[in-house]
Amino acid sequence: MLKKLPVYLTPLIWLSLFVLPQFLDGYTLSQLSIYLCYGLLAMSLSLIWGQVGLLCLGQAIFFGIGAYAMSLATLDKVPLLLNLSTGQQSVGLLLAVVLPMLLAFFISLLLFNGSALDGAFLGLVTLALAVVAERFFEHWRYAGGVNGLFGVPGLMWGGRELGETAVYYVTLGLSSIVALGLYSVKYSAWGLLLKTVRENESRTNHLGVNTVRIKMLAFVASAGIAGLAGALFVTQFFFVSPNLVGFALSTEVLIWVAVGGRFSFTAAFLGAISVRLLENYLGDTFGNYWQLVLGFVFIVVVLFFPKGVFGKVAK
Repeated sequence: MLKKLPVYLTPLIWLSLFVLPQFLDGYTLSQLSIYLCYGLLAMSLSLIWGQVGLLCLGQAIFFGIGAYAMSLATLDKVPLLLNLSTGQQSVGLLLAVVLPMLLAFFISLLLFNGSALDGAFLGLVTLALAVVAERFFEHWRYAGGVNGLFGVPGLMWGGRELGETAVYYVTLGLSSIVALGLYSVKYSAWGLLLKTVRENESRTNHLGVNTVRIKMLAFVASAGIAGLAGALFVTQFFFVSPNLVGFALSTEVLIWVAVGGRFSFTAAFLGAISVRLLENYLGDTFGNYWQLVLGFVFIVVVLFFPKGVFGKVAK
């Protein structure tokens, strides 16, 4: 019975998130909605790192591109969309998913096709790509340069901007659909292939499995999820800047997933929300020293919870 506890807890965790708005005020709910976007980003890293074993330190690239795609589309900065009276957000959402996937495809061709980059080397290369991406957006004046883009419209439906509760449910609903899809893959034959690549890629290759293709597909899928998270985020934060693409956020999401548990999508999701809540608490309690305390907490988690704080209670 105890071994099956995580199986029962995972759906209960998601159901409890749907009930939360009944007990929260508008401001807290809007903050939590933003944290849900971070949770969605964490799940994208859990796919590529936890399931396939590829340490990506550039996941924020796709998150930021999704945010920029939505911003440019809704601020009438995409020439092909200027004649549209409605539907900019729908097109922006589509671009926010497709563009990161296309970029991830070309990056994966360089990283996986004909090379054996993995582990720390893959992490260093993707981290360098995040730095390059941040510098690119800093010098792209059309996208606001260093100052970014302000006044991004909130989520709309029927020509009206959604309220805090509706935005929360839209974000949570999309996150739930993504989580359901990821779990469907994890417990399928393809999910088993992901695990074999993570555990022993060379042996999997000898069995005739195209491991390069598997890694590329997982990398592209994770980029699409991260792009979706970025699009949802910018419609709630109303502002996008180059730091959303850079290495700082990329390393931060790594901490979220490590704290939550990289082998479980729900654990990674909860890790992002928990760390963000903890950051707010530490900032109010310890002032300028909150990052030092957070670093100590992270060390404790890595030493005593190698599979994450939520790794054993959320499968």
